[in-house]
Amino acid sequence: MADQVGQVNVYAQRENAPYTWYGGRTINVDQNWNTYSFVFTAPEENNGLVRLGFSFIDQEGSFYFDGYEFVEDGSTGVEGR
Repeated sequence: MADQVGQVNVYAQRENAPYTWYGGRTINVDQNWNTYSFVFTAPEENNGLVRLGFSFIDQEGSFYFDGYEFVEDGSTGVEGR
């Protein structure tokens, strides 16, 4: 949710060196609460060390986020906590 319409880049990456990029997407935000998701596969074992990041390039205003969740799908890779 935001106080105005805008775009936010959301990504997942390894929390420690070498900070491997796992995946991400751009979401369009507005003044309503919405649910967003994206799927990524970690190409390595690094249990519990995942960074969920947000990029607000050239965006002004207030952005609100709630209820982050990592869900393991049974594949080899990062285990969400």
